[in-house]
Amino acid sequence: MWRSLRLCTAIVGVVSANTAWTVCNRKLLKDGALFFIRGVNYQPAPIDTWSGVDLLLRPELWQRDLPLLRNMNANAAKVYAFTSGNPDGHNAYLDAAFNNGYLPIYTMFSIWVSPYPMSAAVAIDSPDFAQFVPKYEAMAKEVACHPGTMGFVIGGEMNGIWEVKTQLFWSKFNALSQAVRRGIASANCASPAPKILTTNFIDDYAASVTYGEQFRADVDVWGINIYDKRFGSDKMLVHSRATSRPFLFGGFPSSQEFGWDPAPIFPMGYGSEEFFGLFSRTAFAPCPTIPSKSTCVATLSDLNMGLGVVEDGGCAGGGIGCDATRPTCRYCKMKETAQSKLLNACPGVTSTSTSGFAAADDSESAVEGTSTTNNTSSILLLVAAVVGVVVAGVLVAKVVFRKPKKSEKQGEVAMHTPSGAGIL
Repeated sequence: MWRSLRLCTAIVGVVSANTAWTVCNRKLLKDGALFFIRGVNYQPAPIDTWSGVDLLLRPELWQRDLPLLRNMNANAAKVYAFTSGNPDGHNAYLDAAFNNGYLPIYTMFSIWVSPYPMSAAVAIDSPDFAQFVPKYEAMAKEVACHPGTMGFVIGGEMNGIWEVKTQLFWSKFNALSQAVRRGIASANCASPAPKILTTNFIDDYAASVTYGEQFRADVDVWGINIYDKRFGSDKMLVHSRATSRPFLFGGFPSSQEFGWDPAPIFPMGYGSEEFFGLFSRTAFAPCPTIPSKSTCVATLSDLNMGLGVVEDGGCAGGGIGCDATRPTCRYCKMKETAQSKLLNACPGVTSTSTSGFAAADDSESAVEGTSTTNNTSSILLLVAAVVGVVVAGVLVAKVVFRKPKKSEKQGEVAMHTPSGAGIL
């Protein structure tokens, strides 16, 4: 295995001013090194706003969202719409997402293509399909030279038609793929570098992947959205046998509410997952309008391990809980875990039967005359942005914040995440 990996690395080399994305067997490589995607499908349509537009040209959205995505420990984003001819706007987003290589969020760009242009009713030279070819080429040419660009997604969920079994479908698919590759080549980057091509298929059973391999699809990574939550090892084996390429699983099964009617988790019935998804921040303080100026920011991974982060100038010389990569930051205990047990409690947190924040919530309930014994409030914070979560071969955790029942065992700690300068 190591010999194979060294061979992949030697072929790719290392690019400094751009990032080279390649595939070797089932491995995704960035500049010759293994890369594992932890990302989101990012199309942050505001409530009552059409989502089929290039929202990267609205900096007030991504300036708000990028700090939150970093706090999720995300390292990639996939977008669904692109309007070429806006290099300044797209480079502004890419600069902010790439962040000079510090906690970068790499981006995969796309232009949505529905099933109809891919159907037999539309000839390959018909304007209904042909219009997308120059658009894909222009998109690739505009952003291929930026180190924050990972690659491009061919089409949308366009494979849900019987024509996916035919040569015509895949001839159209390859026309779009080749347009992207022409765009990358014609960008004349100062540091030319390959980018990956993937898909956005609905394919619970790998049927489209099988047809794609049969008709020689021009793709590097198969990207599929899983809608059937019964995705066990048997299905993983079916997918693995369909291709030797890597898989990128997007939109992995999670709770989803389209908002037609009010529901317990979505009580207002808005037709937007954004409001009740990541950015509702039900268990957090209101969204910041600007990124935190503190470098001592707790990520979602930290919180899952019971860790908070506080500023402490005494850490400059090291010490228990000090973060070697951030000399003024010290980890503290949000809740009792194997990782946090040797740390001091975070400000305002007690590690007895409940946290200080849970106790405060209970006192508020008492004032209102609401019993928490039979009315446990379970709030699911979906770790997703807008549509779903992009993962490469793993499940994305769902984090549950809840009030404790008074009947809970002594010593159990209910996690209530406080607001503060150190938490976005």
